[in-house]
Amino acid sequence: MPTSAEDFTQQLQPYLQDLLWMSESDEPLTAATWDKAPTPAELLQTYSLTENAKVEEVPLEAFFANATTPQDWHDEIAQNDVKRFQQLLDFIHQTLQNPQVWRLGEVNVVVVVCGQVHESLWGGFTTQLIET
Repeated sequence: MPTSAEDFTQQLQPYLQDLLWMSESDEPLTAATWDKAPTPAELLQTYSLTENAKVEEVPLEAFFANATTPQDWHDEIAQNDVKRFQQLLDFIHQTLQNPQVWRLGEVNVVVVVCGQVHESLWGGFTTQLIET
């Protein structure tokens, strides 16, 4: 189990390296840590969104469903990405307690996946979705 924010980031980074979240744009996943559970209001402020921006909590498995499900039409690169997203999801299950997925905003949606690493450390990753 990671003992510090730096340790968590070092353990997570190989899962995120060169992995892109597919939406209307392909966006990188960036490791993030917090010293306590981030609230929706704090996340809105962190990502410079208005306090009345849309905030939605999404079940972890639902968020990852498309990224972790192999399809017959996937080429070798897409098949590899599915495996990598499955490995990332396994890491989240093994490392984070009570993982949460927050969607913030509309059209340009900030996604924050976070969970408790230990008593005074929360970690996860952020990405962006473009949905028009």
